[in-house]
Amino acid sequence: MKQEMELSMKMLEKDICEKQDALVALRQQLDDLRTLNHELSHKSQSSEGALKQKTEIVSRLEEKTNQMAGTIKQLEQRSRQAERDRDLAEEANRLFKQEFGDKIEGLQLELDQSKKQRLVAFFLLFSRQCGKEADWRFLILQPPSLYSLYVTVLSFQSGNISVQNHCYVWQLYRLMYSS
Repeated sequence: MKQEMELSMKMLEKDICEKQDALVALRQQLDDLRTLNHELSHKSQSSEGALKQKTEIVSRLEEKTNQMAGTIKQLEQRSRQAERDRDLAEEANRLFKQEFGDKIEGLQLELDQSKKQRLVAFFLLFSRQCGKEADWRFLILQPPSLYSLYVTVLSFQSGNISVQNHCYVWQLYRLMYSS
């Protein structure tokens, strides 16, 4: 019986050692689980922070999108209004041209006749001043510019034009066409 008791004691000690080893392993696992739980909690908090930041960014972008949509609508309205205004202006211009076009053409013809008459009078004055008679009918066909007048005067004179006559031509021309 002593042997049985010793055997039982040994078995009990062995069982206690195994249970102590199992207890140590369980404590180690518990520590590992606490560490893992802490890490998961930290990751969860950082994920929640990132999610919160992203949510704020999305809300700001939606706000900007709404503002841009409003601005686009305003610009489209302005564009349509500008097109309507342009169409009205074109119509008014067309009506104006229709109403006053003939009058403008008549006045332009009168102005052209007046310019030709002034040019003829100018050339007659010039030819009297130079003491030579020139063919002024040719001038009626020329545009009233200083260059064409100068070329015409040179072509009608037999010699070189003097500086005095040249200055006189220039002064008369300025007087005739400055108004």
